[in-house]
Amino acid sequence: MPSPEELARQKIDVLLHSKSSKSCISYQREDPATEQLASLLQEPEIFSLFLRFLIGDDTVASELESRNLVVKTQHSFTNSRLDLLILGDQIAIIIECKVNDPPRINKLEKYHREWTRNHGFAPLIYWLVRRRGGELGENRYLQREVTWDDLADNLTKNGRASLGKASVANIAAFCSYLTENGILLGSLQKTSRQPRGYGYRLDFADTLLERIAASVSDTDSEVIPPGDVKHHRLFIGRNCWRHKFQDNWLKRVVIYFKPTPCREAIFTLSGSILLWNRTYVPDPSFSIAQFPRWAAICHGAGKTIKRNSGGKWPGKYVYELTPPFQIERPVKYFLADCLEPEENLKVFYPSQVAEAVEEGRRIIERHFSLVDQF
Repeated sequence: MPSPEELARQKIDVLLHSKSSKSCISYQREDPATEQLASLLQEPEIFSLFLRFLIGDDTVASELESRNLVVKTQHSFTNSRLDLLILGDQIAIIIECKVNDPPRINKLEKYHREWTRNHGFAPLIYWLVRRRGGELGENRYLQREVTWDDLADNLTKNGRASLGKASVANIAAFCSYLTENGILLGSLQKTSRQPRGYGYRLDFADTLLERIAASVSDTDSEVIPPGDVKHHRLFIGRNCWRHKFQDNWLKRVVIYFKPTPCREAIFTLSGSILLWNRTYVPDPSFSIAQFPRWAAICHGAGKTIKRNSGGKWPGKYVYELTPPFQIERPVKYFLADCLEPEENLKVFYPSQVAEAVEEGRRIIERHFSLVDQF
């Protein structure tokens, strides 16, 4: 006689392979963990628990449940796919479900902008991740970040207290799947990554870069924390550049916050012009056509023109380009790198916030003057 857990596993497998018109799940194997979760959420009682966990407010969650919510996975959306989408009457909850890769903060603005433009109302955006990140920087579109461990603990605890045996068994099967596939971290969840420099605080870098952005008027900016890169970055551009760039990507100037690998909490600021990056603009046609002229302007100002190899591993091989400047595909990014050599960068202590803000403003204005010529 199969145990309740085995029966629950069989039920989930049936849901995953079913082609019934009653199911609202897209069965694509790009993210099995997300599919397992979506299958589990087909049970109304479990879905109700999940929604209360995700929203963090029972009253709001109850009101949302009245809007005929359905669950979709791998939902096609503006040249990408949404991992998990809960859709109802004038409500959309977008959940980025990540197992191996960290979520990308730049997607928040894209999802918010494109969904609002296409549907006439703003979505609620959440991250479901293995390990909670550090300070997330400026991300006014993110509602909340939760972990797979948080989810498993919450469903297990509240399921036992309020659900029937069959639902509890389904939750147990789901949690077993997460454990067997190494998605749950357990006690490892409490281990956070250490900063690269002693005394370096993530929230300090966030605040400093936001102050630097605020020191330059009439701009569009975004602070991006360490994720798949080493250090904090500020992406910034003039609002008036909307008429300059046909691809509508304004934030081409990048300011880097770099803590020094020593025992004193000191840091440097540097800048570059990211001429194109496929993470932010999928189609490089406009930037490639303009590249020879842009590169000549930046090279004339003393900047180094670089591109990556365009191979399988992003950023593994970076090449310096020389005149005449041309770009051949495939390519993942090309940029005009820092004006100053690393050894000539000014060094700041955390107590020198005003001086650092002024230096950041100077770097931005210097790079803006080049982009103004594009």
